[in-house]
Amino acid sequence: MIWTLGSKRVKHLLDTSILIEASKRYYAFDLAPAFWNKLVVHFNICSIDKVRAEIHKKNEPLMHWAYNTFNRWEYTENKDTLDNYRNLIRWSESQQQYMPRAKYEFADTSSADAWLVAHTLAGQWVVVTEEVFDPNIRKRIPIPNVYKEFSVRCIDTFQMLRELKIRFT
Repeated sequence: MIWTLGSKRVKHLLDTSILIEASKRYYAFDLAPAFWNKLVVHFNICSIDKVRAEIHKKNEPLMHWAYNTFNRWEYTENKDTLDNYRNLIRWSESQQQYMPRAKYEFADTSSADAWLVAHTLAGQWVVVTEEVFDPNIRKRIPIPNVYKEFSVRCIDTFQMLRELKIRFT
């Protein structure tokens, strides 16, 4: 089933963790090229410019794919995303659960996490991440914790593949 909100299709926005984990482990480029091809051709899958920037620092085959093959990068330089980003940083600073270092890392403008959340809140997105909700965590602010606070839907790679009916044959 493809998720819809009204008559509009909901896009699946990929977190950096999805791409890095897949490329290093279960969907390595040399083992599962079909996975990467499906991400490219499926029109409901995209990510943001900040994720692409994080990939640039991480791993060569993934960087090559991100810059030369995948072309659905949403840009975060828009009013709604910027307003949401500012509100998220204020929200994170007010949270007593998280240590100061976690708040600092979440607010780091070179980190994609807060930008991903801000962009999600600006559109109709389902976020796809390998991170998991942890109500007791203090040392970092996981994306699913933020999404739970703001009632945004967050799923993992396998759930995305099932929902979009992506098959490897």
